[in-house]
Amino acid sequence: VSIDYIPFWKTDAKLHTIFSVYNALLFGHIVYPDYDMFMSYDPYALVHAVARIFSCGPLYITDREPERTNIDLLKRLILPDGRLVRVCEPAMPTRDVLFRDPYNEPVLLKVASRVGESIAIAAFNVSRSGARISDSITLNILPFSVKRQRYVYYKVFGDEWGVLEWDDGLNISLGELEVEVIVLSPIEGDKAVIGLKEFILPPSPISIFRTSDGRVLVQSAASGTLLYYVNGRFIERRVEEDSTLEIC
Repeated sequence: VSIDYIPFWKTDAKLHTIFSVYNALLFGHIVYPDYDMFMSYDPYALVHAVARIFSCGPLYITDREPERTNIDLLKRLILPDGRLVRVCEPAMPTRDVLFRDPYNEPVLLKVASRVGESIAIAAFNVSRSGARISDSITLNILPFSVKRQRYVYYKVFGDEWGVLEWDDGLNISLGELEVEVIVLSPIEGDKAVIGLKEFILPPSPISIFRTSDGRVLVQSAASGTLLYYVNGRFIERRVEEDSTLEIC
């Protein structure tokens, strides 16, 4: 669904992302969109990587110089068993940017999808002006229906978390070609699970099981730092690959 990837070109990083996202409006209902390859050591590799995670399609790199491969970036995309972190279905633009032009207007390009019981949102500054853009994310702009309740939010690159009420707005400000991933996890029984903070999409490596007696169990496919919320407290806890623990 994309134009060809052109390495090390700022304008292409913006337009490539915009065209891919809006083309996926149609093709995302038919196929898993292919956003093309990218170089892991491209200055804008993070934008390309996040866009592909949210495409729900393939993710493949075209590094001409293997010694320059950005291993730290790739570690945040790949699970120990070789699977990619990704959303459950191709992300769609949020309602407020559906008929906007994020390249020529001062608005962030925002897309959203689901990962398990969580909501995942990616916001990109792809404006041609290069100016910093401030925006707000609310639950009613999502491209799908969500339950009216409280959510825990986590900004992956900003490492910021808090509680989002149903009618609240979450402020975000991004510089040129900056990107942020926001995870929204529902608070059920005063408990919510975000996922592993070492990955760009924290909920992807985990599976959550809720029992009839109110217990919450988390199974992790990777080692890392589990982020969760219990009784008004935000907690970080070390977990190991293939382990299962109870949230309490």
